[in-house]
Parts: sequence; C-alpha cells; structure tokens
Amino acid sequence: MHTIVLRAGARRAGGIARVFSIAILGFLAMLSSSRDALAESLSSGFAHTCAITPLGGVKCWGDNTYFGLGDGTRNPTSLPVDVLGLQDRVTDIAVGAFYSCALTARGAVKCWGYGLNGQVGIGLETVAERPALVSGLGAGMRAITAGPTHACALTDAGDVLCWGNNEFGQLGDGTEANSVVPVPVSGLGPGTLAIAAGADHSCALTAARGVKCWGRNESGQLGDGTFAKRSTPVNVVGLDSGVAAVSLAVGHSCALTVVGRVKCWGGNGSGELGNGTPSSSSPVPVDATALEDAAIAIVTAYWHTCALTGRGAVKCWGSNFDGQLGDGTTNDRSGAVEVEGLGSGVVALAAGYSHTCARLRTGELRCWGSGSMNQLGNGIPITREVPTDVVGLGASEVEVATAEHHACALSADGAASCWGWNSFGELGDGTTSPRSTASAVTGIGSPLTAVATGVAHSCAITQGNAVWCWGFGAFGQLGDGYRENRAAPVATMRLDGNAAELALGYVHSCALTLDGEVRCWGNNEVGQLGVGNDIEGRSSPLPVIELGPGVKAIAAGAYHSCAITAAGGVKCWGQNASGELGDGTTTNRNKPVDVQGLGTDVVAISAHAQQTCALTRSRAVRCWGNGAPAIVDVAGLDGEIIMIAAGAAHGCALMGGGSLKCWGANHYGQLGDGTRDYRPNAVGVREASSGVSRVAAGDRNTCAIVAGVVRCWGSTVFGQVGNGDVGYALVPQKVVGSPFTSVPPRLRSDALRLRSHR
Repeated sequence: MHTIVLRAGARRAGGIARVFSIAILGFLAMLSSSRDALAESLSSGFAHTCAITPLGGVKCWGDNTYFGLGDGTRNPTSLPVDVLGLQDRVTDIAVGAFYSCALTARGAVKCWGYGLNGQVGIGLETVAERPALVSGLGAGMRAITAGPTHACALTDAGDVLCWGNNEFGQLGDGTEANSVVPVPVSGLGPGTLAIAAGADHSCALTAARGVKCWGRNESGQLGDGTFAKRSTPVNVVGLDSGVAAVSLAVGHSCALTVVGRVKCWGGNGSGELGNGTPSSSSPVPVDATALEDAAIAIVTAYWHTCALTGRGAVKCWGSNFDGQLGDGTTNDRSGAVEVEGLGSGVVALAAGYSHTCARLRTGELRCWGSGSMNQLGNGIPITREVPTDVVGLGASEVEVATAEHHACALSADGAASCWGWNSFGELGDGTTSPRSTASAVTGIGSPLTAVATGVAHSCAITQGNAVWCWGFGAFGQLGDGYRENRAAPVATMRLDGNAAELALGYVHSCALTLDGEVRCWGNNEVGQLGVGNDIEGRSSPLPVIELGPGVKAIAAGAYHSCAITAAGGVKCWGQNASGELGDGTTTNRNKPVDVQGLGTDVVAISAHAQQTCALTRSRAVRCWGNGAPAIVDVAGLDGEIIMIAAGAAHGCALMGGGSLKCWGANHYGQLGDGTRDYRPNAVGVREASSGVSRVAAGDRNTCAIVAGVVRCWGSTVFGQVGNGDVGYALVPQKVVGSPFTSVPPRLRSDALRLRSHR
C-alpha cells in the first residue's frame, strides 16, 4: 500500500493547464477529511509560481505584469515575495495564467491579478492588485482550481462553482457566456470529490470516483470519444469508477487510478500522453508507459506531464524545449524519464507552461525548466535543465551579512542580531561594547526583511519598506539628516517606504527603490554618491543620475558603487584608483560609467573594498578592480552558480548543488579550506559541500548559511566569526545562538544579496 500524500478534500489544480492532483491509494479514508487536511502547497502558472509557507502565508515569484504575485506591485521577482492582505491562514493555492487564487482556513476564496475575463470573480472585469474576496465565496469552500482564464471551487457539500472565461463552455453552466461571479456547474449531482481546470476545459471526480469533463474538445481532451465542445459535463470513456485524481493541460488530460496507473487522453504532438508513440490526438484514455513504479500523484502543463511515484521519485514526459522534464536535456520524450537530482524524497508537484516544481519531504522547493521570467525562484533568470533550489522558502534559513569587523543575521520573525566590533554602535544593541556572540538589534519596532553591513555601520529594511541605520555616522551614511554615530537604529529620510534593496560602502550607503531608482547618501569625496559632482556628501538620500529606469540590482565597495541596468549591463561610479569601476581607466567618476567588456547578460553583482564581481547568464563569474588591468574570469567554477559574494581580496560562489567554493586571498583563512594558502582558482569550503543557502564575504572573513545555521570563518580578531573566540578560524564555525528563532525563517539576503529582478 502507498501512504497518503494529499487529502482529497483540500486539493486543486491550477496553472496554465495545471494540476489537480496528488492522489492517494487508500483514498476512501480521505473522502471524509476536513478542510484542515494537508493541502498541496505549491502551484505554477504561465510564468509565476506560488507556495504556501509553513505558517500558512503565501509567497509568489516570477512574472508580475498583471499583479499576479499579490504584493501590490508589477515588479517581477526571481525571489519569493509575500502576498499581502490574505489575513487568514491559507490551506490551498491555485495559479492561472496571470492571476492567482487562495483558499483560506475559513473556506473563503480570494483571487488577485489579471481578471479581464472575470477570472478573479469579484463581479467586475478588472485587474486586482491585491487579494479580493470572490463574490459569494466567503465560507464553505474546500478546494479550488485555476485554468489560464477561468477558475472553479468545490463546496463542502460537493457542489462545483466556476467563473471567468466561458468561450468553450468551460464553466459548465450550459452557456458560453463569461461570468464575473461564480455559477453552478450543471449535471454533476452532489458529492463531487475533486475538481480540475485546464486551459479551456474542466473536469470533476464524481462521488462514484468516475470522471466527467466539459468545455473545449478539439484535441479530444474531454475523453468522450468525440472532438465536440461541451457546455455541460460528459463522461470520460472507460473511467466511470476507480479514479483517484485528475489533472488537465491545454489539449490533454490525465487521470490517476486507485491502483497507481496513469491514463491520458487528448493531444499528443509532443508525446504528452506518455504512451511511447507521439502521434495524433486520442479522444479516449490510453495508458502512460515506462513508469515502472505505481504513481501516487500527477501534474500536467501545456505539453508535458509528470508523475510522483510511490518511492518519492518524479518521472516526466512530453515537450522539453526548456528542460521542463528535468532530465538534463531538451529532448521531447514520449515515455516517462526520471527527473535528475531529486532522489526519492518528493511529496508534491506543480507544473507551469514550461517549468516544473517539486516540494521535498524536507520542506525544500526545487524547480526546473524555463527561468526567463524568474519562475524558478532561484534568484537568477536562467533556464535550468535539472532542478535548482528555490530560495526564500526553506524551513531553516536566515539571512547573513558581514563586513570588516562585524556581521549581522536576520531571523524569521524579522529580528536582527549582530556580533563583532562595536566602537561606533554598529551592532545596534544600544551599546558600544564589542560582542563575540550575537546581540539583538533593538528599537526598530517593526519586523525586518533585509539587513546590510558597511565597514562600521549597518542598515535594515522593514516590512513596510522603510530603512533604518545605526553605527558610524560621521559622514551622514545613516541618512537621518545628521552626521553622528548611533548605537541604536534611526530612520533614514526621503525613502518614503520605497526601499527594495541595500548596498553599504565604507562611509556611504545606497538603496534600490521598488520602482527601480537608486538613491545614495553619506560621503562623496570620490563621487561614490553618483550625483554628478564632488559635493562633500549628504546626510539624506539623493538620486543617482544617468542610470535610466528599471535598475535591477546594486552593490557597493569601499568607495564605489555599481548597478545592473535594465538592459543587463553594469554601470559603476566613485573611486577608481584600483580599476574598481571597470571602465579601462583609473580615473574617479562622479556619475555612472559603463563597465567595459562585460556585455549585457549580467544577472547578479557583488562588491567589497576595491573589488567587484558579476555573474553572467552564461554562468561565468567575472571580477575587476584590486589593480587588475582588465576583467578576470574566475576559474574552477564549472556548473550551476546560484549567487556570488565579493570580499576585499577574495570571492565565493554558491553552487547549484548547495556547495560553496571560494578563491583569492587566504591569509586569515577566509576561504575556509583549512589552510592560509592563496588560491587563484576556486576551491571547496570545508564542511560546506552541501546545504548552503547563502554566502556573504567581508574584508578578511566569510559567513554562510549551512543547513539553516549561520557559520563564519577567517579573521575573528574583533569577534566577527561569532563563535565566542578571537583569532583566526580556518574552517566554518557555528555562530553562537544560530539559528536565532525556532520559527521556520524567511530568507532574503539583501546585504550581499544578488538577484536580477525584484
């Protein structure tokens, strides 16, 4: 017998043609399950994905053109962001083409995003910027599903309601008229067990455990033996009973039987029926082959299908033009092939247009396929042919930032802790006493989402996108209008709750706003504020000139700053004595100049002291500054790279498998390889061959999050390794007290966070 993976009363299918499923043998016991039953926790649409967090919130990432991420903006993001305004705990999530819906613990349905076909269900053909209650669905719902332009809900009584586009009769009410409010599906009878939505058709699992479908049928996707569209439900041939789950795509549909067999029908141009012979459509179910093990869940997308087997492995078939089958190729498959690198610990699946995601038993999320619109959630908009980790949703992660003599970390509940040198109050605990173990930052009064460190000052972003800073402030780098040190945080002026990212230099600070503008403040002796002149400096933020709109990311070194432009190039400004601006000269610049020879495919950037490094779309790490006459490519970094961090004279890269590699200066042990030997090529960090989720590099030390715990190494003369000792650490040391909360933390590394889009 197979174990229960998902309870029937709380499942859905969503996404462009998405997904109803996870099925269960022994499902008779689950038919009476309550709304509180475990729900599948992720859903993918055309180019965005949403997931339910361990605490019942929702995070989304990817395309946001029509507010589908629910954060109140149109900013795309390659890292998960919180959906705002849901209020109640969410038990189910369904994602359509450019909109999303959530089912709350109270049985209410809320939707947001593109709704010009009525698919947000609020009585208007409109775009909803944030979650809005679907008309008449304030309670009593137990499951939801979303197609590209229509959605359906299953009531506690087993009735089905649908709304949105009805061009092909997919609402099932006997008409072809769109509806901006839910309408009942005709002819199903009471006791429906589950529902699924495809591109332009819908299906239901009946009380007899048979399948009925309605809507578009030109490829035979209704399974009734014809190619005629239907505006009311019809029986699928041969599936009158014995079905545990059903999942729908654009032109094909699949069912999972109670004995673990997968049957599919409809279009088969790319092999999406999985019967080994890609051919014309089949209007009746055929067996998917090459599964070997019994399946316990299925998901379908545009032209591909995946199954979760009883041993926890994932097998996929069909179209593979973006690597969405996860087998390391882009070859279509008409029979099932196993997804690489997942092992046997998968518990849930979701599939979008040309990407696929899986949740592991450990709580980790991994996605693969197209990443061009940030839908993989790994911080980099690059297509992956094998699974890559989604960052920001893990069960035991925190954020870390490190500078010359101190470091800070952020916990899940939005609290910051710092350790190390504290002569100017840079630890933010209200004192100037150094700490060799973590000390809590006090006085902000609002949960934080990001923390960053400069040489002797620190800043953080609150949940409301305001900025607070503390520590050394003699040059105005705290941004509070004064030039004074602060041992406790003070609010930075003129950012108006609009900050998205921070980058701190030695005596200046910069923020990237939600609308893609860069503002800097503090010392400007060498033009590092980018305002076009060498004014003494400013104690409140000023806009950087000549960057253009839509800046993607920022970084700051000792006395210079850099930004990734909307076009994917890099511009830098400020000190250039060591070539840190990358323009082929050593002339300081008080406004942005292009980095020469870098191209326009940069997806991440990091800077520290006189060094800057960039990660390109082609997975190369390229660095400049520190006296180098030209850009240097880092050797020894074969494979996928998730993020980079530049130190004063060393650098590190987080690799796709969760391992960490570093290179460069190592006199203080900052490479973590157990030696003090200089390394011109990247070498592995000891005790960091897997499980690494974030890295930050300082002047002479490095910190990383390894299996949810902050570990640091290198110089700890000022206590900056955080292990209670002073001296040097040649391998990673656990920061005392980490993790700093027992709540599953949220990860957003803004200090040296490298992401390409918000």
